Parts: sequence; C-alpha cells; structure tokens
Amino acid sequence: LELAAICYALLFSQGSLNIITDSSYDANVAFCLESAYLKHVANHLLFTELRTLWSLINSQQHDFYMIHVLSHAGLPGPITEGNNYADITVMTGVVPNTFAQAKFSHNFFNQNAHSLHKQFQLTSSQAHVILLSCRSCGVATAPLEKATNP
Repeated sequence: LELAAICYALLFSQGSLNIITDSSYDANVAFCLESAYLKHVANHLLFTELRTLWSLINSQQHDFYMIHVLSHAGLPGPITEGNNYADITVMTGVVPNTFAQAKFSHNFFNQNAHSLHKQFQLTSSQAHVILLSCRSCGVATAPLEKATNP
C-alpha cells in the first residue's frame, strides 16, 4: 500500500518532492531501485508496483527526497503527526472492524486465541472462531472446555 502511495506521489508531483515514510523497506527500495536490475518476482502485484516505481524514479524531471521516520515513536512535531494521520487514514480504509482486523492479523502472525482476545478485545469465543476458520491451524486448535488445564 505504501509503495502504491509513493508511486502516486511521484506520478502526480509537478515539482520537487519530499516523501516521508515509516517503512524502512519502502525507503530502501526507492533508494536502491534507481540503479537496480528488476528481476521478475512471484508476487505479481509486488512486481507491478516495483516496475511502476522503477519507471517513475527513472523518468523524474524534478528532484525528490525520501526519508524514513520511526513509526509510532510518539515524538512531537509535524512529521510524526503527519505519519500518524496517514496510518490512521490507511487503516480505516483497509480493515473496517475489530473482528476483521483480528482475522487479518491472525492470518499473518498466527496468534493464539488468548493473544487475539487481549490484543483486539474480542470475546474468547470470537477468538476461537478465528482459529477454527484458519486453514493452517483450524484443525489443530479446538476450543477448551471450561476448567480444563491445557
């Protein structure tokens, strides 16, 4: 998502541009991509984004500068405030509710039911539903009966 935002900024900029990102991956990719040989990768969407970014960087008429800032550092100032605003804006558009956020998070990190319950303020049964619906751990994880020692 952030690579797409960087591409969008480069595509529609009409002058010099400062890009501030909290993704060290994106900052490093943009820094190295100008002189890189782009090899095909298995993830088609990622390859398309990288190819687009490579093309935009190499066809820029104006200077641009990219800086990496630490995310969620809690430091004062307009850069971190803008970063927090961008994070909130992106997250509200991508994942609409807490249950969906928890399911998305579990699909990536494979947290257990207790962690999902604590992190997303779900009920225990909601957390177990997420585990049971997971293809990689749904079969192996069954809800425990009350007063059962795991």
